[in-house]
Amino acid sequence: MKAVRGKNGGISLGKPASEIKIGNVVSSLEPLALINCSACQITPACCFKSVLNQAVENFLEELDKHTLTDMVKDNRPLYQLLLASEVRG
Repeated sequence: MKAVRGKNGGISLGKPASEIKIGNVVSSLEPLALINCSACQITPACCFKSVLNQAVENFLEELDKHTLTDMVKDNRPLYQLLLASEVRG
């Protein structure tokens, strides 16, 4: 992705929007650590962290079933912006 500031600026994508998976975007931009076990007394015997890690993995797997194009295809103005950013890229 490339960002250009100014009146005619914008964002151009590094690859086609149809190849950009939402799970990849979310995992790149959002902290996904649900808990901090460093101060916990029962960490050695706890199974909760593995359950949460599996939940996050399932969450991202579900998001990866969708692309950036999928997210905007029913919104004509956003879809046009997306197409324009692909042309600039």
